[in-house]
Amino acid sequence: ALCRDLWEYDFSLDTWTQKTSFPGTGRYYAVGFNCGYLGYAGTGLDSNSYRRDFYQYNTLTDTWLPFTSLPGVSRKGSSAAVVQGTAYVLTGIDSSNARLNDHWSIQLPAGVKEQNDLPFSAFPNPVRDILNLSLPQNASGGELFIYSADGKLAAEGDINGTFVLIDLSGLQTGIYFLKIKCGEGCGVKKLVKVN
Repeated sequence: ALCRDLWEYDFSLDTWTQKTSFPGTGRYYAVGFNCGYLGYAGTGLDSNSYRRDFYQYNTLTDTWLPFTSLPGVSRKGSSAAVVQGTAYVLTGIDSSNARLNDHWSIQLPAGVKEQNDLPFSAFPNPVRDILNLSLPQNASGGELFIYSADGKLAAEGDINGTFVLIDLSGLQTGIYFLKIKCGEGCGVKKLVKVN
């Protein structure tokens, strides 16, 4: 039987943890790649047919979503690469056993990672409505951006001062990333929005 299970390896603990299973059919000769905290898997050969479907896995929420299918023919044994946020799927073998020499590309959602070039505090976290933002004394002006867990911009605004109140009541419950840019410094923190 072809499997659909997904496992995450923790290098520091030397342990494996089972995650949410792949939602497509079990298959082999599939292709996978990642961009930030988002992983992608698709194409391949299941027990009945060659596939061209893709799915996106969010490592922060342990969830899968259908993703844009490969526009070319169904295939197995492709290669893939991600360069500056664009995914490339190359070559493969189709159902008539023909060797393919095509390639396809798609711009991926921004993979946002935490970074600490600019130390700041954001509390409470988890947050219900109002987030308190405290910046260092030398970072009194700049911009803030809030990204959803799939990398889409959810909100943005200007920062004036070293202590700012941010109204998040309009955001849905979920995981977000708060990005602060002040001069040459940049910091990103994960936020959890609750009701």
